Amino acid sequence: DAVAAGVGGGYAVVVWTGRPDGGARSAGFTGREAALPLLFDAFDALRAEGAAPQAIAPAAAPAALQTLEAEPGAGPRLLFPPNGASLNVDGFGPQSRGLALAAVGERLSWYVEGRPLNPTPQGDVIWRPAAPGFYRIVVVAPDGRRAEARVRVRQP
Repeated sequence: DAVAAGVGGGYAVVVWTGRPDGGARSAGFTGREAALPLLFDAFDALRAEGAAPQAIAPAAAPAALQTLEAEPGAGPRLLFPPNGASLNVDGFGPQSRGLALAAVGERLSWYVEGRPLNPTPQGDVIWRPAAPGFYRIVVVAPDGRRAEARVRVRQP
């Protein structure tokens, strides 16, 4: 069987090609080669104008991102990861890509499970979890005020 489906000009069209008796067809017979050209022909016959789908905008930004400016006298504000987040990572350990941590504040110090994280020469803080599990991330301002998040790290 070969199938192609599309939406355009107010129409939804599905094209199926195959054997009605369910018998096998030759190898390499795909929807792209067999059904898709027929789908385009159907839309041409309908004279359906193509249009890109409308973007779906979120109702509002997450609370942590609604205002990125620090309030005067406020301590650091942890932007990523948010408290309670479940994070999927592709790899673990020092050779992994890691996660870029983000907070609002200046001259911040970062800790994961009490161990300090050092920023890169560009000033980014990259955390490379050693293994899946639950972690506590803390960011501390020079005056001692802090923000923290407890997160779960998983491998997809």
